[in-house]
Amino acid sequence: MSITCTLGDILEILLALTFSPLAVLVKEGCGWDFLLNILLFCLGILPGMVHALLVLQNHQRRAVHYTIA
Repeated sequence: MSITCTLGDILEILLALTFSPLAVLVKEGCGWDFLLNILLFCLGILPGMVHALLVLQNHQRRAVHYTIA
């Protein structure tokens, strides 16, 4: 299984590393993940970044899972 990374993926990662709530908002919309990320971002930038990267990875896995099935 090869890993492909598009320019959009790179921009999403950069957005997650600079301002994580916006990256989660763009990817998941205004929901629990977004509210949790705002809380984590206010508590510390690093927890918000980690959560945003996990949300991006989880979203990508769901997309791959649904396209294969």
